[in-house]
Amino acid sequence: KSGGGGIITSNKQCVIHENKINKFFLSPGAKHAQEFFDVGYSPDDFDALNHDLVDGFDYNQAMDKRVFDNGVEKFSVFMLLGKGEQKKRFRTVWQKDTPNSVPRIITAHRED
Repeated sequence: KSGGGGIITSNKQCVIHENKINKFFLSPGAKHAQEFFDVGYSPDDFDALNHDLVDGFDYNQAMDKRVFDNGVEKFSVFMLLGKGEQKKRFRTVWQKDTPNSVPRIITAHRED
């Protein structure tokens, strides 16, 4: 379900829209981009970061779950992200738009 040009990468567990990585996480000057660059990712590392996010996602590790009256559920999954020895702990925030939908990533940032 792409709303305009972005490829959605999905497995059975989670969904990551291409623009979330290219225009936010790995876009120089974006809010949390420097946190990703500090652990070794570059603006060209879409495939690596996408793989690491999908690999690190585990709904069984979800924390801070909140379910809203409209059925939307938001939660965090903590994961180590980075290249080689530079890995650091990140909070990734996910949302299920309906109780049966696949969680999609909302944001991610360093958490120390």
